[in-house]
Amino acid sequence: MSSSPNRRNVETTLDHHRREPLARRRPQHRPAEPQRRQHLRPVDRDKLFSVVASAPTAWRVIERVDAEHLARLRRVRALARERAWAAGAGPDLTAGLTIDLDATILISYSEKENAAATWKKTFGFHPLMAYLDRPDISGGEALAGMLRTGKAASNTAADHQQVLAMALAALPPHARPRPGEPDSPQVLIRTDSAGSTHGFARASGRLDVVSRWGSRSTARSRPRFWA
Repeated sequence: MSSSPNRRNVETTLDHHRREPLARRRPQHRPAEPQRRQHLRPVDRDKLFSVVASAPTAWRVIERVDAEHLARLRRVRALARERAWAAGAGPDLTAGLTIDLDATILISYSEKENAAATWKKTFGFHPLMAYLDRPDISGGEALAGMLRTGKAASNTAADHQQVLAMALAALPPHARPRPGEPDSPQVLIRTDSAGSTHGFARASGRLDVVSRWGSRSTARSRPRFWA
C-alpha cells in the first residue's frame, strides 16, 4: 500500500533537515555568544600559587589543627594584615576604628559536632563574630570569630571578652589601643543589647576602648544607645 502524498512530503522534509548542516538552520540574526572565561591551566596555577595540595591532603591538615595551631594562624593573619595596611590597604587611623561584635545563627541540616538547638528554635551553631567597620569594604573587615554551640547564650560576657581580645590582637600593633598613652588610637566597640553586661563593660575599660551598646525600643521603634 503506497503512502499518502502528505506523509511523503513530511518524511522528505524531516530527511532534508537531518542532512542539512546545523549552521544553515541557525537564524542569521542570532546574537553572538559571549566570550568564554579564560580559566587558568594547571601549569599557570602552579606558577601563580605554587604547588597546590590535593583535597585529601588539605583535609588531613585541617583535621590536625589544634589550639596551638590556631594561635599561630592568628599571628600569621595579623602579620599579613600589618603588611597590607603598611602597603596602603589600611583605614585612616586618625578617624578612629569601630569594631562590631555580634552573634548569628548558622543552620545545620544534619548532626554535626557542636550543633544543637538554638534560642530561635532552629538547629545549628551560634558563632560570635568581630568585624572592623570599613565603608570602603563591603561587609567590613573580618577580625575574629568564635564557633560556638547552638545552645550558647547571646549575652555571655566571657565570650565577648575573648572575641574582643582576639579582634584587638588581629590589628597591627600601631592600631591597637595603648592604655595610658595620650596618642593611643581611638577604638569604639559596638554591640547589641547582648553585649550590655557588667563584665564586658569592665573588660572594655581595662583595654582602653569605648563600648557602645544598642537596643531597639519596641514602643517608639527607634534605636537607643548607651556609651
